[in-house]
Amino acid sequence: MTRTGRMIIQGPWTRDRRNNSTRSGDRRRQHRVRGLLGGKIYYGSGLTLGCTIHNLSDGGAKIKIQGHPGPEGFHLILVRSGLAMNTQTVWRGSDDTGVRFLEGIDLNNPPAQHLVMRDIWMQLIPR
Repeated sequence: MTRTGRMIIQGPWTRDRRNNSTRSGDRRRQHRVRGLLGGKIYYGSGLTLGCTIHNLSDGGAKIKIQGHPGPEGFHLILVRSGLAMNTQTVWRGSDDTGVRFLEGIDLNNPPAQHLVMRDIWMQLIPR
C-alpha cells in the first residue's frame, strides 16, 4: 500500500523499467505492457461482460469489449493474476476503453461482499 492507501498492483505484466528504453513522445507515468489477456467485467448483481486487455500497467488498462461500450464504473477481473480491479473510465474510443485502477481486490481471499467476483473468477481459471 502507498501512503495514500492505494494498493500497488504488481503481477506478471510488470517488469524492470530501468532496462527498457522509452519513446520520446510517451507521457505515461507508468510502464505499460502490450499483450492480449483475458478479462471479465463485473458491474453488479452478477452481470458480466467478456473483454480483452490490450495494454496493462500498474495504474490502468486499455480494454476492448465486443459490441458494447461497457459500463461507466466496474470491476475488471484479471483472470491470470486473480485480482479484481475497481476502475474508473478515463476515455472511450470507437472500440476500446481506457480505465484507471482505483483499488485491487485479491480474489484468493476477498472480503465477504466480493465473494461473487471470486466465484466468477474461479469459473474462468484453467483447471
